[in-house]
Amino acid sequence: MKLTDRVRAVREASLVERCHNLPHHGSYNLGFHQYGVATLCHLLWPDNHALTVAALYHDQPERWTGDIPSQVIRDNPELAAVLVRRDTLISSTLGLPCEHGLGDVDFARFKACDRLEFWLWCQDQLAFGNQHIINALETTEETLVNDPHPPPEVLNLFMDLREEGWQRHKETF
Repeated sequence: MKLTDRVRAVREASLVERCHNLPHHGSYNLGFHQYGVATLCHLLWPDNHALTVAALYHDQPERWTGDIPSQVIRDNPELAAVLVRRDTLISSTLGLPCEHGLGDVDFARFKACDRLEFWLWCQDQLAFGNQHIINALETTEETLVNDPHPPPEVLNLFMDLREEGWQRHKETF
């Protein structure tokens, strides 16, 4: 695939809206989400560049498959298998890494950061007064806490953020 086509595809994918089935304030697109997941991965494991880059591009295939709600994928293993194959094919065609190519440890790290980024977005939504987000927030917290093999770095960060309360950073540095 030509570089110009790849650049166009990545930019188009970054504009796909997440959470179309959940009322929310503002835009929550793949570009914002992927940046957030990649940032968490980098801050927690700064020497693991492969993990950070995979996180940065992990939802690019959704430009063609759409943002299917996680509960639909979780409740339909045959759909999950099709999406893994499509994600792998689309990522490969674009010359991008795919989270399905990560080893077990890095995949667990990635998934935990993916969930934590969503939890952080839910916290932002709550700060704007969005009560529609509460079920998603609570479900995400349960998933993070009840993961049988959570990466301790993510679990500790989540617990610290929850204990401190989510708040905007001071305006002065």
